[in-house]
Amino acid sequence: MAGFVARTREQVITKVKTAVETAASLVKVVRRVPSVERLAELKEMPQTQFPMAAIEAGLPVPDEKMSARIQGKIDLVISDLAIKVNCYLIDNDEDTMDTSLGTLLSEMWAAILADPTFDNYVLETRLRPDPDIVFWHPFVGFQIVVTVKYTHSTSEV
Repeated sequence: MAGFVARTREQVITKVKTAVETAASLVKVVRRVPSVERLAELKEMPQTQFPMAAIEAGLPVPDEKMSARIQGKIDLVISDLAIKVNCYLIDNDEDTMDTSLGTLLSEMWAAILADPTFDNYVLETRLRPDPDIVFWHPFVGFQIVVTVKYTHSTSEV
C-alpha cells in the first residue's frame, strides 16, 4: 500500500473540473447540468456563456479492497468513478458546426489528458466520448465520460 493515498470523491471531481476549465474555447464550467427538459434554461443563458461544460459525477464503483494489515492503518479501496462532462455550444452555421464541435472535443481531450493522474490524485484516467451528438437549434451538445480509478478509505468515498 505504499504510495497509495486516500482521496475523496469531491477532491477527484474538483481536479477533473479544474482540468476541464483549461480548455481554451470554454467560457464557463458548472456542476449543474442543463437537460433536454431544461432546454429553456439553455435558451435563457446569454450566448456569451457558450461554449460551456457541465460536470456531473456518479458514485464510485469499488474495484479492489486493500487491507492495511497494520494496526492503526486504514483499509483502502480502489474504485472507478465516472464523471460526465456535458459540453454545449452554439453554432447557427451548419457549414462550421462540425468544425466547432471537433475543435471543442479536441481541446477537452487535450485538457483532460494533459495530466492523466491529476497531480497524483488518481491512478488511471479513461475517456469515452458518447457517439451521440444532440442538436437543439441553435445548441449542439455532446458528452465525454471520464472514468478515473482512485483510492479512498473504507469510511469515506
